[in-house]
Amino acid sequence: MAARTSRLPSGPSVPPLINEPRAISLKWTLYDPTLNTLPLYQMNIASNWAEFSAALADWCWPAQNLVYSDDQGHIAYQAIGRVPLRPAGLMGVPIEDNMHEWQGYIPFAAMPSAVDPPSGFLATANSRVTTPQSAYPLTLEWIDPYRIERIYKSLDGRDNLAPKDMLAVQNDVYSEVDQELGQRFAYAIDHTPAADDRLRKAADLMRTWDGRLTPDSAAASVVTRARAALRILILEPRLGKTLSDYHWGESNFAIEEIVMHAKADWLPPGYANWDALLTAAVRKGMEDGKAPADVADWKYGSWHTLDIEHPLVQFLPFLGHVAGTGPQPIGGDTTTVKQIGTDVGPSQRFTMDWSNIDASTENIVLGESGNPLSPYFKDQWTDWYNGATFALPFTPAAVSAQTRHTLQLTP
Repeated sequence: MAARTSRLPSGPSVPPLINEPRAISLKWTLYDPTLNTLPLYQMNIASNWAEFSAALADWCWPAQNLVYSDDQGHIAYQAIGRVPLRPAGLMGVPIEDNMHEWQGYIPFAAMPSAVDPPSGFLATANSRVTTPQSAYPLTLEWIDPYRIERIYKSLDGRDNLAPKDMLAVQNDVYSEVDQELGQRFAYAIDHTPAADDRLRKAADLMRTWDGRLTPDSAAASVVTRARAALRILILEPRLGKTLSDYHWGESNFAIEEIVMHAKADWLPPGYANWDALLTAAVRKGMEDGKAPADVADWKYGSWHTLDIEHPLVQFLPFLGHVAGTGPQPIGGDTTTVKQIGTDVGPSQRFTMDWSNIDASTENIVLGESGNPLSPYFKDQWTDWYNGATFALPFTPAAVSAQTRHTLQLTP
């Protein structure tokens, strides 16, 4: 999407904004009437990568990272969707000149792609798929690199992987950056003479932590809350009341860089050095998070929860007890392969075993039905929540053998 300010808006006009005298319009690929194809049928009947890739060329939106494998031993990656072509490059501000206006779309052949890489595997995790040298950078903002790095480290050099091995990667809650920051927080407390016994106990927890954000981990609570507090301590003096409006997809990476380089320019007023600031962040994190007197009892899952509700619950609150999960302790965070937040998580867990198709596995969050009264509304939740999955029959014989109910729709 692009924002444009000019006398002749190129997209739908936005209602007047507070403290914004200019006429603003938003241009979006969804509003282009010539973009109207989703080649799902052609993708479904493709028998090889050449046919599949040809179908992808007609994919208009939304933009996606797509990975592919087939029974002939080939794997591939392709970025799909129409991405605006801007001859003068990308800008992070409203567009006010024709050179930064859209000039068609990036050709499909120029979109990022890979086929049968030497590594033997492909992964995306919404990470950067271009380089600074790429002719078309696609966007100015990417997701933090931690998840993709962990996936590559987990798979590199491994052969003969089974579905259970892939499931283990999907459920991985180790965070290298959280463990790294935990060590730095502990060091800071060790070198702060005024640190009290509670802070020193927190330091001991972080120093011996394995970096896994499990629901029963106290160290995960300390590090996560300290990181959030540190962000406030660093940015509030610079952003003031606008801090709550500041969102950036790579903020975790930025905080890591700021902490590890420890430049004086980023040290807020009132702190003698970075050890003092980081110690204050741990203290503030425990205060803001209402940590118990014995910080060792501060289980991550006591406050890091996931609550999935049916969309109608906000209109029909009485459905809440049957149409939702209620707050459930959950491990992981946004830097772990198992990406979990209060309102985000993996939509499915799927593995395909081409040596035995019927041994492939599948699991979605709740169930196939959207009707809270259906037995299929939440019949997959327990497996999803516990990081488990189940066989996905594929061949007609396997499907027939496991069929327990048939729904027939007639005109």
